[in-house]
Amino acid sequence: MLFSISDFFLDLFGYEPILISPIIFLSFVLFISLKRKIIDLRFITFLFLVVPGCIPFFASTLGVNNLTIMNWEIQTEQNISTAIILINLLCISFVFGSYIKPKYKLENIYKQKKITFPVKETIIILSIGLILISLFMERGNIITSNYVEMKSEALPFSSTVNQIFNLIVASCATYISSFSSSRKKFIYLFYIFSIIAFIIFARRTTLIGLIILFLYSFYERRNRLFYILLVLILPILLLFIGLSRTEGISTCIANNNCLEYLQFLDKFTNERALPFFSDPSGASNIFVGIVGTVDLISKNTFEGLQSMPILFWAFGKYESDFYRPLLQYNGGMYIGNILFWNFGFLGLFFGGYYLGRLTRFFHFSLKNIQNIRIGGFSTILGACFALQLSQICWYHPIGFIKLFLASYLIIALINFFDLRK
Repeated sequence: MLFSISDFFLDLFGYEPILISPIIFLSFVLFISLKRKIIDLRFITFLFLVVPGCIPFFASTLGVNNLTIMNWEIQTEQNISTAIILINLLCISFVFGSYIKPKYKLENIYKQKKITFPVKETIIILSIGLILISLFMERGNIITSNYVEMKSEALPFSSTVNQIFNLIVASCATYISSFSSSRKKFIYLFYIFSIIAFIIFARRTTLIGLIILFLYSFYERRNRLFYILLVLILPILLLFIGLSRTEGISTCIANNNCLEYLQFLDKFTNERALPFFSDPSGASNIFVGIVGTVDLISKNTFEGLQSMPILFWAFGKYESDFYRPLLQYNGGMYIGNILFWNFGFLGLFFGGYYLGRLTRFFHFSLKNIQNIRIGGFSTILGACFALQLSQICWYHPIGFIKLFLASYLIIALINFFDLRK
């Protein structure tokens, strides 16, 4: 059905109006958000969902014919149009789920009691988190080396350390309201130090989650314009890390060649004369992954159980494992890909809608970080969602599922041994 809709719109409007449609959608939601001074978890999630769809318009504006160096043969107007419509349908469903007020109130959030660890133990746990990322996250950094060199010397348990750190942050994100002023300062310093560390380590996914939680720890305390200005820095930060980790900050400054990354020229072979688009945020890679999925499904490539990779998640096999043998893999797997691949056209509508409802629920849960009486498990889950936000939207939700289960186990142990104070 998605392909029929794509053909219909192509015949009715042509290619160019489809290219600009995500830009119009993004501009409308941004205008409403700025007008109401509401920039929160819902808008940031929407931003991750819609930005890949804007890539073809930017590339077309620059006169670039290809969106990445890989898979040029599938980057046709038909496939690109279908991928953009997939994104638009997902985003429309998400907006309805996240911004439209449901008929019933989320009363269960406000009935939950605050889960509170003893103050000293909480500070010790957070300190352990800082030590873990300082010693065991990465050997290199983007100041003195580039990302390729960092990963070539990667520590064996780097991803595990990252998830343990996420669990520590999520488990301690609801306790700010129970601390005295001096204790709160430690929490804020923890966030600031962690944000700086993840910038240096070029870990964009966790970095975004930390910034979101840091903002929610100040929620309603200052003029909302403060949050609007700060959150708008996120895209700039993504671009900065993308640029700087290509060669390393010190190398870029010494050679005065940071801007070369923005030259959309073919640097890899002399045979390919056409330029390609490559943005530092990585959104172009994500979009071409959508184009690849659309192309494979349109050709009925997947049959039987391969048409529902979700059945293999429990065995550690995901959509990218089926994608790699067939097309060059750019990295990432857009959430819309996963929904459409597993559940078809209806998966986009219902998946986008319930992702919006979930985001709305977690937004109101995180607002309780500052409330001394309420917060509970939903706030911890909201922190898990924030920390895994870019992973959920651009890569795969399995990281959030694992973090969710680990958090649930932690809360169960707290309740069983009565560790709250």
